[in-house]
Amino acid sequence: MVAELYPPLVWIRVVDQGLPAQDWAFIGTQLALLVVVFGVQQLLSAWRGLILERAGQQLTLDVRLAVYRKLQSQSAGYFESQRTGDLIARVTGDVDALQDVLVRGTDSVIANLLRLVGVIGIFIALQPTLGVLTTLPMLAVGLMLWRYGKSVRPAYRAARSAWATLQP
Repeated sequence: MVAELYPPLVWIRVVDQGLPAQDWAFIGTQLALLVVVFGVQQLLSAWRGLILERAGQQLTLDVRLAVYRKLQSQSAGYFESQRTGDLIARVTGDVDALQDVLVRGTDSVIANLLRLVGVIGIFIALQPTLGVLTTLPMLAVGLMLWRYGKSVRPAYRAARSAWATLQP
């Protein structure tokens, strides 16, 4: 996230210091630093993607093996009332959805949270009063969303429970 939030800070220095002084060496150094930071960001992004993909594949394998063991422990009567193809299709789809939510969703939430904290920190460091005034409405919206989610959660769980009891 640091590498992602760094480029605007370089442009601030280029525009506020380098261009008024027409210090082309300073501008060149800042732009070279920007290229290095971009390269590091790409390497770290590829590394993160590799780690997430490995974790996701391991999670998928573990969940599929657990579900397979559970299905194997069912009685023969259970399979008489259920179509095997439907069971496999539902298990495959559910495990893939679980992988997307747990791996990619968690990564997105954490990355966006770190971006938000970084931007707030930069705002407050550059202009403390403006930074705080900008942050207060975001905190109020976050609090309202949290309260809304808390009040909707029981209804959502009831709807999911009702959906789970429906037979295909």
